[in-house]
Order: sequence, then C-alpha cells, then structure tokens
Amino acid sequence: MLRDRVFRQPLLIPCAWVILLGTGPNAFSGVTLTDLGGASIPDDLGGQSIPNWSGGGLINLRDHQSVTPLLTVYDSKGRTVSTVAFTIPDAIRATISGFSHGANGTIAICGEATDAEGRTGHLIAWVGADGQSQRIVRTDPYRPIGLAVASDGTIWTTGYEYLSDNRTLNPAAQVIRRWNTSGEMVGGYVPQTEFTDVRASVIPTNYFVAGGDRVALFSDREGRYLEISLSGNVTAISGLQLPGGRHHVIGMALTSDGETLVSCFYPDN
Repeated sequence: MLRDRVFRQPLLIPCAWVILLGTGPNAFSGVTLTDLGGASIPDDLGGQSIPNWSGGGLINLRDHQSVTPLLTVYDSKGRTVSTVAFTIPDAIRATISGFSHGANGTIAICGEATDAEGRTGHLIAWVGADGQSQRIVRTDPYRPIGLAVASDGTIWTTGYEYLSDNRTLNPAAQVIRRWNTSGEMVGGYVPQTEFTDVRASVIPTNYFVAGGDRVALFSDREGRYLEISLSGNVTAISGLQLPGGRHHVIGMALTSDGETLVSCFYPDN
C-alpha cells in the first residue's frame, strides 16, 4: 500500500530538501554524497559527469563524449573498487547519457555512437563483474537516455522512440524497458502516450533508480512517479507537487523500508 507523501527538511544539505515519497518494504539503493562520512575521492572529478551512487558504489564517468568511456567505482570510504574502459567498435564519436553500477559488480552505460559515414545508432552496453566480458546491444529505434542495474542483474532503461520519419513520437512505444544479461529485451512498460512530453521527462537521468526488488522513475515536470517491481507490477502516482517554489531535483534513492527519497536544490533560498 502506498503511504502518505511526507516532506522533510534535510540535514547537511544547505538550500535543499529531501522529500519522502515512499512505499512498501524494499532494499536500499542510493545515498547522497554527504553519506560518505567525510571520505574523499582520490581522483579529480572537476568538469566530469556528476557521479551517482548505485549498487553499493559511487560510479564516475570520465568524458561522456569519448568512444572509449572510462568508468570508476568507489566504495563508501572513497577507495577504488574497479575501473572499466568500454570500447564502442567503429565509432568516431559517442555521447554517453546514462551509467550505473549493480550490486553484482555489473557496470552499464547507454547513449549513442556515430561511425565514419555519419550513421548514428543508439545502444546499451555493460561489463560483467569479471571486468572483461563486454556486451553491446543496439536499441534503435528506441533511444535510451537513463539506465539502472537491478538487483537481479537485469538492465533497465528509460528512453523514447520515433516513428520512421524520425520526427513523430511512436505512441505505442514503451518508455521503460528491461534487458537480460544475454542482451534480449524481456519487458516494456508505460507507453509514451502517458507523458505530455516524454523526452523532457526522461532526459534528467538522475530521476531513474533501482533498489531491492524495484525500479522507479520520477518525472518532476509532470508530477508523475512510476514504480515497477522486478515481477513486473507497475504502480503509478500522478499529481505530485514538490514544495518550496522553484527547485531542481538533484537525486533520488530507494530505501530499505520501502520509501523513495528525492533530493532538491532551491536556488532562491
């Protein structure tokens, strides 16, 4: 059963709130950087993509426009756990839009790549816990924007899809998709018609996370929260309005007691 929505002011984050959305009993997935307990990261993260906490580690992407993106995972004390360099064959340029780390050690990315003839394709890719076995799956016409590695090792993505004219959104296409470790799509959820502007709703990739036996997407733009269990049950909440005026959502996490936390920055405060 969904619990009443509660709004809480945070500790340690000036000019921000942590907002409790929350639902039934599930496992912990994410924390804010302040939860590192004063630990420092040994590398300079200046000018890079904002790291995110997933699967029990802080994952950082170096150069999101490289054809050989490098990802590093740190533990809660700032120690390097693993470093993986992906290779995108035949690509002369690439843009990585989403990246995630699973509790089983899987590191995953999604984005697009262009070859020397100017052809652009969209993809998801991941490396297993051994750090060696890389798999790349082309997803066209679906364009994955964000992704998360679930506790069962499956890869979940948010994205959108055009019809063949590359201008009209496909109304029947599913926004959230699930992929097994063999690269097969094994699930699709929530048609694009349920969003007023699906592209604007999925582009902020820090609104999509996995934790315990569920994944969740929050569209602040549309006031819509979607939660999908690993058994495929979809829970939707509409009409959510975050308090406090103008704000930017800067992260989301799923907790062990079934709550969903959304952290916000309020620039006017």
